[in-house]
Amino acid sequence: ECLSNGECPLGTAITNINVDSGYWRVGPYSSNILECTSNPGACIGGNSSSLVCQENSKGPLCAICDRGYWRASENENCRSCDEDRWRSMGTQFWVLLSLVIICLVLFYVQMRIKYKGDQFAKQMVKARRKYGRLKT
Repeated sequence: ECLSNGECPLGTAITNINVDSGYWRVGPYSSNILECTSNPGACIGGNSSSLVCQENSKGPLCAICDRGYWRASENENCRSCDEDRWRSMGTQFWVLLSLVIICLVLFYVQMRIKYKGDQFAKQMVKARRKYGRLKT
């Protein structure tokens, strides 16, 4: 008799029972086959001599990521830390570029205001001189 959630072709021993996809068991001598409830896709099934967890996953119910991998929540697959590092560097680049553009625009606006202020001051000095000449 085969364990539930496992496949036992003729001549199968307990050590090489094929575990159904979405299920996991501790090891080749375990008679308990457990359902992967949080992330069924991580438990790919198979027998104890092959991988029963999705690539880059391991441990109880395939819930642990290999070194250099992580997951945002328990129902997601493990992702490479390097992949996300490049993605975040791209985001940082665009944020930095946006800040540089904003600073350049603010500098330009400030220079325009200063230039207009200088023009106004020059006109006031000219007007004062003309008024002074008219007065005398």
